[in-house]
Amino acid sequence: MSGSQCISIHVGQTGIQIGSSCWELYCLEHGIEQDGTLRNDAEESAALLSRFFDENSRGRQRPRAVFLDLGPTAVDEVRTGEYSGLFGEDQFVSGGLEDTGGNFARGNVTLGEEHRDAAVDAIKQQVEGCDSQPGFLVFNSWGGGTGSGYTSLLLEHVRMSYRKATIVQFAVLPSPSNSVACSAMEPYNAVLAITATLDEADHFVLFDNQALEAICRAKLLIDEPTYSDFNQVISQAVTSVTSSLRLDGSNDTNLKTKFDNLCPYDKLKYLMSSYSPLQRDTGSVSSGARKKSTRDMITDCCSADSQMITSEHFRDAKYMGVNMMFRGNFETGVINDGLKSIRRSGLVQFVEWCPTGFNTELLKQPPAFHRNSNMARSDQVVCALSNNTAISESFKRLGKKVSKLYSRRAFVWWFMEEGFEEGEIQDGMENLKYLQEDYKEMVEDSDSNEENYSEEY
Repeated sequence: MSGSQCISIHVGQTGIQIGSSCWELYCLEHGIEQDGTLRNDAEESAALLSRFFDENSRGRQRPRAVFLDLGPTAVDEVRTGEYSGLFGEDQFVSGGLEDTGGNFARGNVTLGEEHRDAAVDAIKQQVEGCDSQPGFLVFNSWGGGTGSGYTSLLLEHVRMSYRKATIVQFAVLPSPSNSVACSAMEPYNAVLAITATLDEADHFVLFDNQALEAICRAKLLIDEPTYSDFNQVISQAVTSVTSSLRLDGSNDTNLKTKFDNLCPYDKLKYLMSSYSPLQRDTGSVSSGARKKSTRDMITDCCSADSQMITSEHFRDAKYMGVNMMFRGNFETGVINDGLKSIRRSGLVQFVEWCPTGFNTELLKQPPAFHRNSNMARSDQVVCALSNNTAISESFKRLGKKVSKLYSRRAFVWWFMEEGFEEGEIQDGMENLKYLQEDYKEMVEDSDSNEENYSEEY
């Protein structure tokens, strides 16, 4: 089945650190030790295991993954880290001491081109180890120079070489608040990355650090959350999103089917995620986190404060599709009652023409949790992956930021020094504007259809 095997491409510091966090959870869920040895008590079929892992000549499991960066630090952390024995040296590609300096153009043109062939070879080697055309999961940040520029360069190659492959990008957007920003050029980088990858990737799952910080503070009660905390929250969602691709459950699906069902239109393919329960691990059974009901978890996943991307008007937004993943010992009847209840409550609004609304996946195996996580362990979790018009708020905020910078031509010369033309920034701003308009039309058309329906009946 095309896309049943998946290759993960982790690019730049953020993509690599998220990847490191994800592969720890994958190993815990599949019963794989830190050196790739499959535990004796692991109950996993070879066919399912091969979707994300490849068995080497020594009988050890190796992730179908590559870690790519233009500087050495992030790659070296994985290469020498706790799970260093899990990966082969051919899965790491990094540059020298020179980095992109937070500049899309350096990652996409000058420095990125110098290291492109080595990265392409590493990806090709992973593809050759697959039984059929694989799907690709790409992890990066759109704010950084490597995560935005280098990823865009590599995705162009992946799309050209594997035209029928499904490509899903998990990307961290620049945060709405400047207090969480790392570079003044983040808005430019993100706009350029959105334009460069619009036709290369099939689907996008977006996050921002401001939303993740709010989740860590309010739900996990972490006073000063770090990027490691953010990455653990992201990876907890990612492992649930991919659970039906890796584990035995009620829905045996592939990458294309899973994501295509959420995206009715080619351009409206930017998704949000949420996860419940997210509660603080108190370290005490007697004072542990309150066990949430199925209905509570469904409600959580449809609430604004659980979304992993900032949305100030989430309650007014509309869904074009929701995929809810239930992990653990859930009863189907209770799930159905919970979904019906939330639709009746008005907390969830779908576009008028949406034919199905909720799509559900049920997997009996509960999730794993990081050993050093502040998260309370739960044997039942719900993760939602949704296509919601609220995502357009992120593009609107980004557009305002980049327009403010560009009106003064601030930092434009940094891009032009690397061989970029000013018109490429203008094109990116224009494409972002069109994307906002597409979402706006979606809401207006839905409202108009609802009014016509009410008048007829």
